[in-house]
Amino acid sequence: MTQKIVVDHDRDVSLYRAAKQKIVVDHERDVSLYRAAKQKIVVDHERDVSLYRAAKMGRIPGDGFLLTWGDRQIPFESLSSQVSDPVGGESYYLVKFTAFGVSAAVELRTKVNLYRFGSDEELATARRLAAEALLVYGLSCNGPTYPDGENRVELHGVELRLIDFGIEGASA
Repeated sequence: MTQKIVVDHDRDVSLYRAAKQKIVVDHERDVSLYRAAKQKIVVDHERDVSLYRAAKMGRIPGDGFLLTWGDRQIPFESLSSQVSDPVGGESYYLVKFTAFGVSAAVELRTKVNLYRFGSDEELATARRLAAEALLVYGLSCNGPTYPDGENRVELHGVELRLIDFGIEGASA
């Protein structure tokens, strides 16, 4: 079994791969991305948050995700599309929420029903956690390997980037 380890001491980040398992750990923020079997998961141990893609939407473009936050399990759906900046012309991927708190596709695959939020504040916090996790997830559990701004998530009409959460993307 070969094991590859890459350590960035400036950011206190390590990356290693062992037997079909890829793990990126940011010790400074206590956040990890890992792939176990065929499931790619983003985990923030410090805030007890995780996210994984639970379903492809089939004929409808998009993905169904399951956000776990403490004892809450929050299904949601998103749509990712490639867009061009009207000013600079650069191309990037933009993810938008299409449903939050409910997903028939996620329910079908995980048996997790809809989640009823107790307050507007809980909903806002969950959406922000999901937006951050989606940026870290990227296209395939690889968000921080791309330059900041190459992947964005729209939340309340604002396009968020990794740097908005204090996370640095790869150098361009």
